[in-house]
Amino acid sequence: MEHRAVRQAAGLIDRSLVGKVEVTGRDRVSFLQGMLTNDLKTLRPGQGCPAAFLNAHGRVQALLSAFVAGDRVLLELPPGMAEKTVQALDKFLISEKAYVKDVTDTFVCFSIQGPEAARVLADLTASPVSLDPYHHEEKQIDGVAVTILRVDETGETGFHCWAPVEHGASIWTRLLEAGRPFGLRPVGFAALNALRVEAGVPWYGHDVDETVLLPEIPLEPMVSYTKGCYIGQEIVA
Repeated sequence: MEHRAVRQAAGLIDRSLVGKVEVTGRDRVSFLQGMLTNDLKTLRPGQGCPAAFLNAHGRVQALLSAFVAGDRVLLELPPGMAEKTVQALDKFLISEKAYVKDVTDTFVCFSIQGPEAARVLADLTASPVSLDPYHHEEKQIDGVAVTILRVDETGETGFHCWAPVEHGASIWTRLLEAGRPFGLRPVGFAALNALRVEAGVPWYGHDVDETVLLPEIPLEPMVSYTKGCYIGQEIVA
């Protein structure tokens, strides 16, 4: 039933355990440009991209999504990877004006996946939700600022909703209420895992770990071959 809901209507998944990192400071983009495999300098506020963080030997330390906002870059990481990634990035900060902070416990993250996902959010926010993959925008749900990120993690249209943790319970309830007419239902981890395997979406800690070279997995969406140097670039090239 949960699997069918995502394929035919919409599923609501609690993804609050994903790592959430905030990078601020005037050099935030240039710093991350030298750390990650994809090209952040070409992105405008409201845009984003998938990327990987490698070591000098090209082995994957984390798979992540980067979202560029007006005054910060948000990083969404696999569960349990935020603190480790913050510590690793901090080691490379020398003279750059960039500040890396683990905000995992500050926000909840609810994922809506399925062909009706955009209609659910549009109905709830009283405004159209039309985002390209990895693009994002801020909406209001009952007066609460919620960052909506386009993340397709099941092979269907999908969105991650970051909301302040103190409003988590009320936002979850409102998403369920708004989605009920569209066939939305809660979806658990087992169904999500099956859906993402069908879609060929690799998960760090399951299909990929720090022993894996980036070229050993489907890497094309995560890599820019024209951006210049980053950690592990020589091995990938």
